[in-house]
Amino acid sequence: MSSILFYIARYPGYGGIENVTTLLANYLSVEKRHKVSILSCYQQNEKELLPKLHANVSFFKLPTPTCINTVENQNYYNQIVIDNHIDTIIYQDSYYPNEHLLLNTPNRNCIKIICVEHSAPNNGLISTYQALKKNPWYNFYIYAKIVYFHGLEIFKTKKRKQRLYAFCDKYVVLSPGYIPIFIKMNKLTNTDKIEAIGNPISLSLLSEVPAKEKICLFIGRFTSSKGILHLLNIWKKIEQTPCCKEWKLIMVGDGEQRNEIEAYIYNNHLERVQIEGFKKEVIPYYQKASFFLMTSLFEGFPLTLPEAMGSGVVPIAFNSFAAIPDIITPDIDGILIPPFNEELFAKRLISLIQNQDERERLAKNTLKKAQDFSQLAIWSKWNKLLTE
Repeated sequence: MSSILFYIARYPGYGGIENVTTLLANYLSVEKRHKVSILSCYQQNEKELLPKLHANVSFFKLPTPTCINTVENQNYYNQIVIDNHIDTIIYQDSYYPNEHLLLNTPNRNCIKIICVEHSAPNNGLISTYQALKKNPWYNFYIYAKIVYFHGLEIFKTKKRKQRLYAFCDKYVVLSPGYIPIFIKMNKLTNTDKIEAIGNPISLSLLSEVPAKEKICLFIGRFTSSKGILHLLNIWKKIEQTPCCKEWKLIMVGDGEQRNEIEAYIYNNHLERVQIEGFKKEVIPYYQKASFFLMTSLFEGFPLTLPEAMGSGVVPIAFNSFAAIPDIITPDIDGILIPPFNEELFAKRLISLIQNQDERERLAKNTLKKAQDFSQLAIWSKWNKLLTE
């Protein structure tokens, strides 16, 4: 039996990293009988979220979350490692600057350390490119500021990743597609430490496709990185197509772009867009929807995709990040569109709306593909990694 410590910036919390940590900690504690602890820097809504964590899992909080790199925090971290006889640390990296405590782990030679990167390794480059696209090249001052500050952040991140990679025993990325990117971004020569383990679906997977309604579904935060204006441009074409007049778009989520989205809907006279706001329970939406639409500019590993597929929802998405071909096999269990071709996206969606047989074929295949991201499949990879 191992004694495992999850070290994470925020826990509990509403994000994917926190959800995966809960699932994996519960599994390792209950099913595998490991001694499991979680240490977090800061917390979100403990009364609601902490009950999801099994009673067998110990939970610790840093004494001074507002300033991580203090002697008090380091001593507290060290005491947890020593008192609980920790032999494995899983560092859930969310780019939060809390690695200082990890890099000073006591008894380092007796402890296995696994770093897990919960985003795309090149997300800094992508966000820089998107920022530059919004500003004309002749606005030299703004252009230079973006290049300098984004470039500085990319440089710092690269040095941070190189330091963590050299320090750890294994480095986990979320998709096989991210391995070559991580190697190139960080100029690695030794690649023996890298593993690819995706995130598991927390929902129950269906064995048969349920009865579907004429619904296209979006679930996610209303932020610019989700490419929601691309989505609304595409939906505008759908509403203008006579054969699609019975179909509607349901948007589940909230965020800083909500006012802009509502203004777009109003100004363009869109009549079949339904904004639901943030929902804790999304299973009913998956069960009713026929299509799941993703127009993100970039992602890490969006669990909403395999979750939707596990309910027989056909995904149509821009091929805009390296992990997505590992989730969707084009024209087998979903549709991938070159980024950011709105015309082709709308054309393929209209074609499938008109072809029920093809929709049903794709939907059946999504159920099969979703099994690759079941908890059983993902936990087997973690078991192999932890026992090496």
